[in-house]
Amino acid sequence: MKKQIRNLFDTLKEKYGRDIFGQGWLYRIVSQNEIANVDELTEEEKTNGIKGNKTFVPYDKGDKDGNRWYAPTPYYIDWSFDNVQFLKKNSGKKRTRYACY
Repeated sequence: MKKQIRNLFDTLKEKYGRDIFGQGWLYRIVSQNEIANVDELTEEEKTNGIKGNKTFVPYDKGDKDGNRWYAPTPYYIDWSFDNVQFLKKNSGKKRTRYACY
C-alpha cells in the first residue's frame, strides 16, 4: 500500500510540480529499508554519496538565517552517489526546479 501511495504522490508531483502539497512538505515517502545507518557511513560515502539500496539519510532543516534546532526529524535526503554528484555540479546555479529527489 505504501508503495502505491508513493507512486501516486510521485505522479502528482511530476504532473503539477514538486510543491503540489505545499513548499517544504511531503516530498516522498521513504521506506525503512531505504534508510542508511549514518553511524556506519565511510568518509567517502559522506563526501561523495552512497552506492547501493540504502541511500536515504536523516536531514535536519534549518531556517533562512541558518539557525538549526534539535528535534526528532521526519526528513530524509537521498544521499545516493548520483544525487550527490548532481548537487555538487549544480549547487549555486539558478534553476526553477531540480530533478533529483
